[in-house]
Amino acid sequence: MVTCHEPLDAPASAKQFYLDQGLPEGLATLYGMIHHFDREVGRLLTGMRKLGVLDNTIILFMSDNGPAVNNRALTDAERKTRNINGFKGWKGNLWENGLRYSISDPDHSILFWKL
Repeated sequence: MVTCHEPLDAPASAKQFYLDQGLPEGLATLYGMIHHFDREVGRLLTGMRKLGVLDNTIILFMSDNGPAVNNRALTDAERKTRNINGFKGWKGNLWENGLRYSISDPDHSILFWKL
């Protein structure tokens, strides 16, 4: 199963790339999870393209919004580094970071479509 959620666990090769960049263990693991997820999405899209179904398919990614509250999986410094959008708050509260996430921020969007 591929997830970008707890428990934090990533394939060793994906995690090692970020450790080699000097990131601490917690962030290296989290970024390794995202790296692995991205690779698996790429495999899915490649397979769909080969089957000829990609152009007639809507792929939807959903989020439960915002970074997690202090669950001890990351240090406070790592959590601050993870908050790339600078929004106030965390998951589950009514501040901006509990309701929005960077994919909905035009400066950090990764959405695209073919017309």
